[in-house]
Amino acid sequence: MAEQPQKQAFPENAYELPLSQKNDLQAALNKHRVVRLQPGDYSSAGTITLDSCQQLYGVAGSTKLSKVVVKGGTAGAVLSGVQSGLEFPASSLVTHDNLFQRITGVVTVNGATLENNVFLDLYGQFKFDNSGGGYMKNNRFVRMTSQGYNPAFVHKGDPARKTGGNVWVWTNMLSPPGDAMYLDNQTDATFVGIDAESWNYSRQGSKAMLTARSLGSLRVFQVNGGQNGNSLMTGIFDVNADEFQLHGTNMGKTGSPALAFRGQRTAMVNLQKLSTDDGAGFRFKAFEGGSADALVNGGSIRAALPSAQQDAMRRMYANSGRSGQLWERPTFNAIPDPAGPNWNANLAGQKDSTDYIQNLVNSQGVAKLPAGIYYISRPIKLKGGQGIIGAGADKTAIIAKSPDIDLIVSDARLTQKYSTTRFALADLTLQGGRNGIHHEPNGAGGGAQFNKIFLSHVTIRDMREAGIFIDRIMAWDNNFIDHVNFFRNGVGIKQQVDPNWSGGDNPGMAYLDKNVFYNCQFVQNGRGLDWPAKRQNNLNAFVNSLFQDNREYAAYMANNDSTLFVNTDFINNGGNPSVQNNKPISYVGCYFRADDRGVAMIGPDSGVEGSSFDRGSSTKATILAGSGKGYFYNSTANMPLGNLSSGLLINNSFSANGSLSQQAVLVQNGATYALVPGTPSPMPQLLFGKALL
Repeated sequence: MAEQPQKQAFPENAYELPLSQKNDLQAALNKHRVVRLQPGDYSSAGTITLDSCQQLYGVAGSTKLSKVVVKGGTAGAVLSGVQSGLEFPASSLVTHDNLFQRITGVVTVNGATLENNVFLDLYGQFKFDNSGGGYMKNNRFVRMTSQGYNPAFVHKGDPARKTGGNVWVWTNMLSPPGDAMYLDNQTDATFVGIDAESWNYSRQGSKAMLTARSLGSLRVFQVNGGQNGNSLMTGIFDVNADEFQLHGTNMGKTGSPALAFRGQRTAMVNLQKLSTDDGAGFRFKAFEGGSADALVNGGSIRAALPSAQQDAMRRMYANSGRSGQLWERPTFNAIPDPAGPNWNANLAGQKDSTDYIQNLVNSQGVAKLPAGIYYISRPIKLKGGQGIIGAGADKTAIIAKSPDIDLIVSDARLTQKYSTTRFALADLTLQGGRNGIHHEPNGAGGGAQFNKIFLSHVTIRDMREAGIFIDRIMAWDNNFIDHVNFFRNGVGIKQQVDPNWSGGDNPGMAYLDKNVFYNCQFVQNGRGLDWPAKRQNNLNAFVNSLFQDNREYAAYMANNDSTLFVNTDFINNGGNPSVQNNKPISYVGCYFRADDRGVAMIGPDSGVEGSSFDRGSSTKATILAGSGKGYFYNSTANMPLGNLSSGLLINNSFSANGSLSQQAVLVQNGATYALVPGTPSPMPQLLFGKALL
């Protein structure tokens, strides 16, 4: 269902059901199969049943339903952009290859059988229970957020542990009043990027942030957060599993012990110093608390491990017999060009549609802009909750009559900090101005915080300054942005802090937190990202995205913490390195190709899993710029690593660095120690399961 990216947020063949006919929703869905809803409340239609090949689309943040029940055995269905309960009832029929995206509400699995489904941008409470029947296998979850629910996320697998192969990318447990995450009875579970903040905030729970029982393998790559002083202080992980892997922590206050392990095999790498109840079994620990040391069962190691311990490491990181396969590489639609190569010919003589578009917005709120090429002489102003939805980014274009004007600006004069606002843009192209979207204080203070925006299937091209300019406001915080193309702009997304901002939690600091970009393209810009944060940017992620042919940098960042790139391609980007930051970055399942512009791909202190580095046409490119620590797992390269002063390399094949191409290598102050000698056979362990149809 989701391997080939959809070309539009709203399919052109969709039947639009007006709000005035909301009680006919089920009949319309059964008849037309593909139905589009307007902004508004359709909940009086009652419970809606979704069946195979049916598609139901709302305007995210604006369309409400009562509840959607997915019939057992459903395949090829889509549910998108609704505030609604979502229920999967008991069934032995396999519900598979469906897409559920931008859903706000309680999601319940009660004995259903789910395989190979994609869930994008879920916000609510998650109650998955297969303890009485069914199972969940090889499902993908990208951006799952819970706030204010107790418990936030419970996933009970089946007693036979058929449940497994599920992967969560970017999971946010935000201030649950009680327990955050509980899992049991699963073959394996994988989390790439967890942020957990102030769990047990109202002291209604008692468990560790993530509590797991009766698991085969639990893999966690990068975890952040901590507890507020008012919370009932508990640990971070309490895990009973055959195997537990934990890579990278950045946690604040927690209870003690922070880590409790009861499993047979445990590996912990690049962790801060945390109180630990180790229990029994094999324990590998490296680079804890800033040290460059590696220990097995408490003893320091700098030589080949005993054979039994080598076998334990191989079973964790070089498990070639594991059933399943890698995620497929992302695919990308051609960048729309609705106005063609002569888009800027005779701009002064083109009809001015500014008033027409602005009046549509003022009268409709979220305006429907028909197919066509529209020229504007001044910015379109969007108040909170307003927006524009075109007929497709290849059919509807708004073009600036001058390169000195912005195209979309905010009309909300929000002065107080955390004045929350949102907007909607979908299925259109913005072209040829100074900035495509410019959020600035508008002369009335910088308190605006953009939250839960609907930005989908938009192309922003040929902007002199930036595609999106986040300029001296409060924040972009907690947003899901999908299928947005940034093409031939000065900068794809630009950030600017108010020069008068003197610190503290105040307007003008213009930070970016918890923004997830999915299947976005940054192509032929000066810089893909220009994010020089002062107040730290936190927990931004790029998933299934592309950075290609950006002249200066793929991404230039400062003070960006816990940034995550997943299943993302970097091709022929400038910069040394192409992705610049003064904080650690995590890369999972990424592909780098240097070509003509590439000098170095990434900076030091990076964590890399399941990625590949290809010189392409370059003869000089390296993986690392400068010197520092690094952590590499199950990756491949035909270019030199560069100067790794200290680090851990597990099951990598680096053809230009023969001494590092072992099954496990420790590097300390430039010296290398083969902990597990032998020819590596890289097999990524995180983005793993089953290919999508």
